[in-house]
Amino acid sequence: MEIAARVGGAIDGAPGSPPAVLELEGKPLSAVEFFGGEAPGFLLHFGGARLEVLAPVEVFGGEGVPAADAAALRAALNQCRDARVVRVLLVRGRDLTLGFDNGSTVRICLDATGHAGPEAAAFFDEEWRYEAY
Repeated sequence: MEIAARVGGAIDGAPGSPPAVLELEGKPLSAVEFFGGEAPGFLLHFGGARLEVLAPVEVFGGEGVPAADAAALRAALNQCRDARVVRVLLVRGRDLTLGFDNGSTVRICLDATGHAGPEAAAFFDEEWRYEAY
């Protein structure tokens, strides 16, 4: 199991080239875009970079309480706008977690059973290089 994390600029656990998604640390969430019908997803925009999410997520507000339904999930994600990413943790095949400076946490399930299609999430950096999870 590959585990990579970036907190306070330090990268831990990533042999060779670290996963591109670790570049999100320090970046503010500039926009949230929701799409889809039966299998909804969303895009998290960080300036020119974006994270496309096609898998189940948990969003915990600053008080540590998870969003209970789809409307609460959308509201919790929207509350992260303008907040900076302070922590990125990637456990390939299990989850990708983003911690924000407003106290919120977004946990994306990367387990293959949690989504339809080849990937649970995809990161596009500011130069549109692609990395799937």
